[in-house]
Amino acid sequence: MTSGRRISLPPIGVRVRLLAALAGIVLLLAGPALYSIGRLRAVRDIAFELHDRHSASRSAVGELRAALAEVDRLQRSYIVIGDSAAGAGMFAALEEARESYRLATTPGYGMSSLPLGLTLTELDEAAREVDRLIRAGESGQATEYFGEIRHLFVDAEVAIGLMTSAIDRESAEATIRAETIASEAATSTLLALVGALVLALVIGLGMAHMLTAPLQRLRRAMSRVAQGEFEEPQLNETERGDEIGDLARSFRSLSLIHI
Repeated sequence: MTSGRRISLPPIGVRVRLLAALAGIVLLLAGPALYSIGRLRAVRDIAFELHDRHSASRSAVGELRAALAEVDRLQRSYIVIGDSAAGAGMFAALEEARESYRLATTPGYGMSSLPLGLTLTELDEAAREVDRLIRAGESGQATEYFGEIRHLFVDAEVAIGLMTSAIDRESAEATIRAETIASEAATSTLLALVGALVLALVIGLGMAHMLTAPLQRLRRAMSRVAQGEFEEPQLNETERGDEIGDLARSFRSLSLIHI
């Protein structure tokens, strides 16, 4: 039978231990920093998203208001003079209003955009009825009908106000969300940093004790030899495989020469 041989690992030197301790401290301190950077990036992304959505929706709402004002003007002109170009422009302005409405509601603002969508549908139907009456030569009835549907433009303005409020509310909520993430990131980073500093302190004290305690024992042994006490020093450090062990063994050998 062959007996299994023990595998002896090479001794770990003091320099390697110091470097390992330093690397551990760096990693402990880098963790909170990396976490903080990640959370700050999240806050930055929210801020960018907020700015882009708010700006795009606000711009679309402004274009929607302008398009509806153009619909109102061209519809009046079409009824008064019966110009087909005014009629075509009226439908083109309605199409622009619908496109602006689509752009303004793309981010999604709950049910706030629903009234405006219904009002735009009613305005489209009203424009078609006006166009039918004008083409039939019934401008008087078209004028009377326009008076009946005039409230739709007021309704549209009210609905636009609701959408604007929803956009501002969404913007405020996103701002609060970003501030909350920033606050949580600051608190978490502070706690993680304190914990990392405590661990780094423990590692540092442990390494200091590991190095200074054997050196203190060697110093005391050397002091006794310097005072003429030539006896075999009892040093546990001679069993170590690092530089301190080498120093202890060398000192022990020198001491034994004088015994």
